[in-house]
Amino acid sequence: MNHDRSEAQDTDRKPVAASAALSDDQRRAFLRAEVLRTPRVIREWLGAERLERHLRTWIDRHLSPRDGRSEAFIVHTPMGEALACRAEAQRHGAMPLVEIIAMGFLPNSNAELRTLADTALAAVPGEHDDKVRLLWWNDAPWQPHYETSAAESGVKVGKALFAMPIDRVVDLPPPPGRERVRMTVPRDLGFYDEYAREYLTWMEAAPHLSDFVRLETRADMEEFLASGLLALAEFEGPHGWQVGGVMAARADRHVLGLGGVQTAEEFIYAPFRGQGLAAPMQRAYVDLLASLGLGTDQGCIIGWIHHINDASRRTALKVGRLELGHQVLVRPKP
Repeated sequence: MNHDRSEAQDTDRKPVAASAALSDDQRRAFLRAEVLRTPRVIREWLGAERLERHLRTWIDRHLSPRDGRSEAFIVHTPMGEALACRAEAQRHGAMPLVEIIAMGFLPNSNAELRTLADTALAAVPGEHDDKVRLLWWNDAPWQPHYETSAAESGVKVGKALFAMPIDRVVDLPPPPGRERVRMTVPRDLGFYDEYAREYLTWMEAAPHLSDFVRLETRADMEEFLASGLLALAEFEGPHGWQVGGVMAARADRHVLGLGGVQTAEEFIYAPFRGQGLAAPMQRAYVDLLASLGLGTDQGCIIGWIHHINDASRRTALKVGRLELGHQVLVRPKP
C-alpha cells in the first residue's frame, strides 16, 4: 500500500473500466491488503490464521448473489483495485448503496475517495443510490475529511463499528446493576404486541432516530427465535421480576476480519429506562451468548451504532466493546 500520493496527482487521473471477474491472484492480493490494514487489536485478538479465514469468508460471501445482494465486481482505479457490490441502504426505505467490501490499496485523500466512488458507481450494475459506503478503521494512517458545505462533494461519516470477542467481554467485571437483569429465551412471540406498542411510543418521542432504527417485524422476530438468539430481559424491581426489554442477534456474521454475532435489536421498555440498565442488559445478553458457545474461536459481538445515537455508544463502551472503525459515505464530485 502506498500512502505517499498527493491530492494534486489524484485530480488529474481518470477512472478505468471495471470487470466482474476475480482471479485467484486478485483474491490473494485483496486478502494481503486487508490483513495489513486490519487494526492491530483485531490481529491480536484473532491471530493470523483466524483473521485470514474471516477475511476470506467475508470476500467469498460477496462473490455470488446471496439474500438479494448482487455479486461483487472489480473496480479498477488509478490507485489500485477494489471490490464492490450493492448493499442495504443506510436509511430505511432508501435506495441500495454501493459498498466497497475490500481494497487492494488505501485511499490517501478525499480526492482519491471520490475517484473510488465514481468508478465503483459505474462498475456495479443495477439500481442503487449515488453514494458509496466503505469501512474505515480508526487507526488508519490517514482519516477522511468530513465535509459539511453544500458546495462540496459529500464525504460523510456513517455508523460506527463496535466489537469485542465474547469471551473477553465475559472476563471483564460486570457493569453495576448486572445482578438486576436476567435473560430468558421465549418459546413464542407472545410478547410481540407489547414490544411493538412500546417501540412505536418511543419512536414518537425520538423522531430524530427514525431514519436509523426501526421496529423489528414479526418475520424478523421469527428468524431470531428460530436461531435461538432472541431473548427477553427481565428486570428485578419492587414488584419482582418483570419483562422489560428485548435483545436479538444474527449469528455467523462477518465484517472484514471480524466474525461472530451481530446485534439486531436492543430495546428497553419505558418503565425501566433511565435506571442505568442498558449496559447490564447488554452484558447479560453477552453472558447468554457465551453460555451458548458463541464465544469460542474468538467469536465477537459486533454492532453498528449511528454517530448521533450517543446513548447506545456509551452503553457499548460500558460493556467493554471497542469502537474500531466507522462507515464513510462518499459521493463523487458533480
